[in-house]
Amino acid sequence: MILKNNGLSGHILNGVGKSVNLIKLDLRENQLKRKIPLEIGNLINLNILQLRNNYFIGVIPMSICDMNIL
Repeated sequence: MILKNNGLSGHILNGVGKSVNLIKLDLRENQLKRKIPLEIGNLINLNILQLRNNYFIGVIPMSICDMNIL
């Protein structure tokens, strides 16, 4: 799913973790805020995760650190 540079605002919903068949999640260069949800770690087929150039707060969840992504 590529949604980069679209001026998206708000936050990533916890339900994103239910999209287990997702291979690519590119949300860079938007205006997303709040914390990155722990549920992203449930995306077991994810190969690419792009989140840069947003306004996230807090620490990167360990569930993401344990993933085998680019």
